[in-house]
Amino acid sequence: MKLAKTIAWAGALWIGVACAPGAMAQVIKEVPASALFVVKVSDLEATSTKVANYANQLGISQMVQDMATPLDSALKDLGITEGVNRSGDLAGAFIDPDVSGVPSDQSDLLLIPVSDYQKFIGNFPDAKTDGDITQVQFGKPNPVPTFIAHWGDYAALSPTSSIVAKPPTDVIQVDGLTAKELDGKDIVALGNLKELRPKILAEIDKNRQQIASEIDQMITQASAQQGQDFSKYGPLAKELANEILNLGQQFAQSADAASFSLNLSPDGIAGTLMCQFDPASSWGVDVAGVKNTDDSLLEGLAAGKYMLFGGASPQEAQRFWDKYLPPIQKMITDLGPDYSSLNDFLNAARKISLATQSSTFGMPMPSAQAGAGAIFQMVSIRRGDAKAMLEGQRELIPAELAAMKALGVNANNVQMTYTKDARTVNGVSFDEIKGNINMPQNAAGNPWAGQMNEFLKMGWGPNGMDTLTGVVNDQTLLSVQGLDDASLGAAIDAAKSGDDPLAKTNTLKSVSTQLPAQRCSAVYVPLDLWAATGLGYAKMFGIDMGVVLPDNLPPFGMTLSTDGSAVRGDGYMPSQLLQALTTAAMQVYMRTQNVGNQPPAGGAAPGGM
Repeated sequence: MKLAKTIAWAGALWIGVACAPGAMAQVIKEVPASALFVVKVSDLEATSTKVANYANQLGISQMVQDMATPLDSALKDLGITEGVNRSGDLAGAFIDPDVSGVPSDQSDLLLIPVSDYQKFIGNFPDAKTDGDITQVQFGKPNPVPTFIAHWGDYAALSPTSSIVAKPPTDVIQVDGLTAKELDGKDIVALGNLKELRPKILAEIDKNRQQIASEIDQMITQASAQQGQDFSKYGPLAKELANEILNLGQQFAQSADAASFSLNLSPDGIAGTLMCQFDPASSWGVDVAGVKNTDDSLLEGLAAGKYMLFGGASPQEAQRFWDKYLPPIQKMITDLGPDYSSLNDFLNAARKISLATQSSTFGMPMPSAQAGAGAIFQMVSIRRGDAKAMLEGQRELIPAELAAMKALGVNANNVQMTYTKDARTVNGVSFDEIKGNINMPQNAAGNPWAGQMNEFLKMGWGPNGMDTLTGVVNDQTLLSVQGLDDASLGAAIDAAKSGDDPLAKTNTLKSVSTQLPAQRCSAVYVPLDLWAATGLGYAKMFGIDMGVVLPDNLPPFGMTLSTDGSAVRGDGYMPSQLLQALTTAAMQVYMRTQNVGNQPPAGGAAPGGM
C-alpha cells in the first residue's frame, strides 16, 4: 500500500502536520467507494500560511528556508507553477486492489484541486494525451509514469490508467461524526472500515484456524525448555485467544469508519482519534450507552505539581464482567483446585471495579534528592462504595501472591507484605503494602540486573515500595505511594473535601476548554515538568544544561468520550508549551555540542508539590 508515496507525489508531506479549516470538502465526493484509506487536506493556501507561522515561532524556518513559504516551495520543487487551485482541498486514496485489479503498489489515487486543467497539464512538457487521459512523468527527484484525468474541479492522478479512466459513480459514504471530522478538520486520515471489513474478518478466520496448533507448539517448546509440563495450560490459553479473536470479530462487524484528524491554530494543535460504529451493532449499542460527564474528573486531588494527573468515570463495568469473566473462570476451574487463586484474584478485581463509580489520580513531581526519597509517587482517589473497594483490595493482594506461586512465577524475587490498619493519619486508618523486587543478578540473559535493582531503589526510595490505602469516608477510598508526611496530610484533606483546585487554574482551563466538555476520562501531562525534572536530576549528577523553562506552562491534555455510536480520543498541545519545549531542546542540543564545558556537580532537587 503506497498511499504515502502518492501523497509525496503532490509534495504534500509537509501538510501532514497541520492544515487550514475549510468548508464542506467536495473532494470527498470524488473519492471512490472502494477506497480503503483516504487522506484529505483542506485549503492549501491557508495551510501554507499556518505552517509558516508555526515554523517561524519554533525557529524552524531559520534552519529550513523552504518552511517560510511551504506551498510555493513544494510546487516549485514539483515543477507545478500553473493551474493549481491554491485554496482548494486535496485528497489521496488507496483503492482496494481487489476492485481496481492492479497490484497494491499501483492502486493509488491523488486528487489535486485545479483552477485551469489545461494549464495544469501544461506544467509537464513530456505530456502525452490520448483521449481523456494524459500520461506524464511526475514527482521528484525520481519521477514515475503517472496518468492524469479531469474530474470536475480536480486533476485525478494515478500510476494506473484504469483508476482515473472515469470519475466514480459510487463514491465513499460518510455520516455522523466521520462527516463532521471531514467537514470541520484541517487534515483527516480516514480508514473505510466498511470496505475493510471482509478482509479483516477473513484474517480473523485464518488466525482462528491456526491459533490452537500454534498454542500447542508454544507449550511444547516451553515444556522442553523449562523441564515442566505446561500442557494443562493449553485449554485456558486457547480460551483467552478465542475471546480475543471474538472481540476482534465483533469490532470488525460493528465498526464503519476510523479516522485521525488535526487542526492547527495560533493557540495550539488539536488532534482527534475516532472510531464510528453501526448504531444497530453490538458495539454501537454499547458505545451509545456510555454516559459522558461535564465534571472535571479531578475531584479530591490536592493542589500542587504533578507529572501526570487525570480521572475517569468507569462505564459498562457490569456488562464487561458478566460477558467475559464466566468462560475464563470455567477454564480456570477445569485446571483444578491448585489454581483457584486465579479465580479469587479475578473475583476481587471484579468487586473493586463494580464498587468504583469514578476515580482520580496524580503522580506528584518528585521533591527529594535522588536516593533520599521516592521518585515514583502516586495519589489515587476512588469514589463509590469505599468499604467494598477496600474489601476487594484485601482479597486481591493475597490472591495475587497465591496466583503467582500457582503459575510458577519466582516469588523469591518479589517481597510483599500486607498489613491491615497499619497506620492512622488525620483520623484515617490505612492498610499498608510494603514490597520490593530484586532482580537476580546472575540470571542468564539479564546482565543489567544490578543496575535495575539500583534504579528501583532510587525510584521507590530507601524504604522500598510503600503503598497506603484507607477509607476517607463512605464514598471515598484514598491510596498513596511514596509520599512524605506533609504531602500525605494534604492528600487526605483534599480527598475529604472533594474539591478540584487544579481544574480551577487558568493554565488548565486554557487546555480543558479546547477539549470536549462532555467526556468519560481526562488526562493531563505537564511536559515542562518532565523536562524540568530530568534537567534537575541531571544537574544533581553534575550535568548542568543551563536551561530554565518558563513558569506556569499549560499541560498537554487528552480526553476520551463518546459521540452517539462513536468513540473519540482528543488531544491538545498548547503552542506556548510546544514553543518552550522546542526552545529548551535546541538549548540542550547546543550545550551538548560544547564538549569542553564541564559544569559543576550538585544542585537542588527538581521540584515538588
